[in-house]
Amino acid sequence: MQTVKLTIEYDGTDFSGWQIQPRERTVQEEVEKALSRMEKRAVSVTGSGRTDAGVHALGQVAHFKTGAGLEAGVYRKALNALLPADIRILASERVPDGFHARYDAVRREYRYVIAREQHALGRQYAWFPGPHVSLDTDRMSEAAALLTGEHDFTSFSRNPAADGTCNSVVYAARVSEREKDIVFDISAVRFFHNMVRILAGTLYDVGRGYMSPEAFASLLTRHDRRKAGPTAPPHGLFLVRVIYKEEK
Repeated sequence: MQTVKLTIEYDGTDFSGWQIQPRERTVQEEVEKALSRMEKRAVSVTGSGRTDAGVHALGQVAHFKTGAGLEAGVYRKALNALLPADIRILASERVPDGFHARYDAVRREYRYVIAREQHALGRQYAWFPGPHVSLDTDRMSEAAALLTGEHDFTSFSRNPAADGTCNSVVYAARVSEREKDIVFDISAVRFFHNMVRILAGTLYDVGRGYMSPEAFASLLTRHDRRKAGPTAPPHGLFLVRVIYKEEK
């Protein structure tokens, strides 16, 4: 048996998220169906983590075990011939047998995109709050920078992790402008349910002047989801990259 690591890109628009759910279209199910057709047996894949309905991925990672004896690189081309157009395998490679896509990850990077103007093309990849919304990106940048370090993200999470906590280490967090979009990038050890979307929604409130950067920072110690901003829509969110020890 060998372990194969897949790097996967997908448009989450028409998916109910990554994880298999009854009577719903999911990314995991589509990948498993294609693998099972290819190997003529039931194959299960394990992802680095879940993404919600409507969330996109530029670099989701998954692994599976196989005894087919094929070169790992073959799976990229073969799977892309079987998968629907809204999922692409960017890379397939053999990894040590103990590799685990979720538990071996040391850092994850996400991006949230807010559109200053409505897009006719690509509108499913950015949140457009409305034509009369003005956002101060300097204030948003100041607030985002305060996220770096180790914090309790209870105020920015819908649910805690399996260990009952919302503690994580943020390596970098910044807000930048790109053409007609405002982009929020964040890199951390782990993320919690809706965490990036709640952070984006709260930074949106900072940008509108509804909350000061200092009040934003205080949410890291108040541990109260009700004090944070709205949960931003899923279609502006991208899982950009999952990083492992050997890639640091």
